[in-house]
Amino acid sequence: MAVPGKKQEALVADPSRATVQLLRSLLLSRRIFTLGAHESPTLWRLLDACPPDLIVLSHCPPALDAAALTSELRRSDLAARKTPVVMLADDPTPTQVRAARDAGVHEVLRRPFSLANLLLRIDAVLDKPRPWVEGVSYVGPDRRRFNSALPSPRRRLIDKQLISPQSARAGQALEIMKLAIEAIDCDPRQALRALLAQAAELQQVAIEMTDYDLAGAAKGLTDCLKAAVKSGRFSSSQTRSNLRGLFPSVSSTAGESQRLWWVS
Repeated sequence: MAVPGKKQEALVADPSRATVQLLRSLLLSRRIFTLGAHESPTLWRLLDACPPDLIVLSHCPPALDAAALTSELRRSDLAARKTPVVMLADDPTPTQVRAARDAGVHEVLRRPFSLANLLLRIDAVLDKPRPWVEGVSYVGPDRRRFNSALPSPRRRLIDKQLISPQSARAGQALEIMKLAIEAIDCDPRQALRALLAQAAELQQVAIEMTDYDLAGAAKGLTDCLKAAVKSGRFSSSQTRSNLRGLFPSVSSTAGESQRLWWVS
């Protein structure tokens, strides 16, 4: 539920003006004020000018391709890149739903929909924010609600209480780092963003576990990345070389196989 008295803003994008007006009326019942867009250029202009709290995006290609637009938003530098997206679609196929979620869409709602279903999804994304995953192949909200961001073997270890949630988070961060390093030469901007985000995640894990070795390694990673970018030596080979000595004593947190992948 929206917080009473708090003004929230949504951006509704649909080629039909009638649909935008209908959604505006429905959202006002939650004290969510809306702007409307009927085509991609207008959508981008509004996102750049006034980042909303919520985006309701109809999948109506070719005028509006919700998955493509969301993916582009997630990888942009706009302030709205992490804004929750609810996608509306007429009879979406399972393939379209997976594509939307892989693009970073929070919720997919089939049309026609009831007011209750619309508000249920809006309340879910506004009141129960999911952790953000800053990777290379995927950028968006944690998909654990649908398909866990953690590989199945690690999920089973958590369920059996063989590893802690913090260890699982550290392992996932290191896996994302591996993919990011491999992508530096082809996608340096997103690779850098992913690496910095995982360094911050590792530092948070270190604080929770009072693991000073991991904290120092995470801080060293951040410093190495910033220095490499400043010197113009941000490359896969250079970054891997810089990291070889950063995590020599993190085995208790991430595991031997996790901390040695950049050496090879």
